Amino acid sequence: MIETYCGQTTLQILRGHLPERQVDAVVRETDAELEEEFAPGDLVDAGGPALREAVADARQKLGESGLGESTALVTEAGDLQAKAVIHTTLPPWKDRFHGEKIALEKAYENALVAAIDREFKTIAFPALAIGERGFPGYEAVAIALNTVERVVTLKDRRTDYRGAIDRVELVVATKQDFQLYQEVYEAYAHRWGDQNVGT
Repeated sequence: MIETYCGQTTLQILRGHLPERQVDAVVRETDAELEEEFAPGDLVDAGGPALREAVADARQKLGESGLGESTALVTEAGDLQAKAVIHTTLPPWKDRFHGEKIALEKAYENALVAAIDREFKTIAFPALAIGERGFPGYEAVAIALNTVERVVTLKDRRTDYRGAIDRVELVVATKQDFQLYQEVYEAYAHRWGDQNVGT
């Protein structure tokens, strides 16, 4: 595990199974119809009938338009360890010139803000956009780290998110993905203090 601090928020990068994370909210990368799941985790299956029903209700309310790109939609979590699931959707990677990086940044930002608005103190993300969506791994991880840091340390005239979230977990399923996250993290680690890097 890698653990560091972004202001008052603990940031952890770890290998694990997303449905088993004991956090207030887990993030699910899905499609506009909330059907397919792109990041490892199988959250809906693990969440059981209650989560399946919550997803079906949300799908019905969204109608034909579906879930907007990078939007954060919150549902109950059913049988998961978490209290809630934050659903988001991303475009597939094309060529860096169709707003893919902005969409990924907004997905992280909107999920974090949704958690803060509901006073959730802990949130776990999968490796968003890596894998089926085809994002270049290094860029996807850099966006994850930079966006988390920016949001949880934000303070301006209208907003103060400092201390709003106690812990952000970036949960990866494979050794290869963990090594990628570690490589990118080490390139940015000078920006944070109290680093503790393990495996």
